[in-house]
Amino acid sequence: MHDFKTVDDIRKACVGNMDGFHWYSDNRPADYEKWCFVYSEYGESVLEESNYTIIYNRLKDKYPDDVIDMYCSHWAVGHINHIAVRAFDENDELTLAMMEVEDIYNEMDRYPILDEGDYTERCMTATLDSLRRYLKDKDRVYDLLNWLDANAKPMDCEYDLYDNDDVGRGMEALGLDVV
Repeated sequence: MHDFKTVDDIRKACVGNMDGFHWYSDNRPADYEKWCFVYSEYGESVLEESNYTIIYNRLKDKYPDDVIDMYCSHWAVGHINHIAVRAFDENDELTLAMMEVEDIYNEMDRYPILDEGDYTERCMTATLDSLRRYLKDKDRVYDLLNWLDANAKPMDCEYDLYDNDDVGRGMEALGLDVV
């Protein structure tokens, strides 16, 4: 997280923030020197995806002209999604959107999950999708999930809630065929 103590800290974080690397995006703002990337999502984490969505929606609902969901790509490294916030207005004053970002950072410092319901739903969807990859009979996914809930210890949710060895034991115990 950024550690913004002063307006100058925010200004330093914004300077060069959008032009310090070579990338492509359709929606780069014309006054990009007043904008700052405040959160990024690489598609590697359920928590990252959940928080990205919650932060973007929260800011966009309150400050629609000061928030951009930026999809950036580079031929060598793929893509990344950024939430860009206008940090300074036309009078070079700090925007309310940027003040809200600092509140969000403080919230995440206290507890990293911004919305338990969204995060839990994403974890369950990712787990079910992962389990379906193993099964020939996709309709038996809930049988396997129930077995895992009763017989295996869940891991932290990052696309696979259960260890592959536990999934294998569950499939064997239930007589399920692998794809």
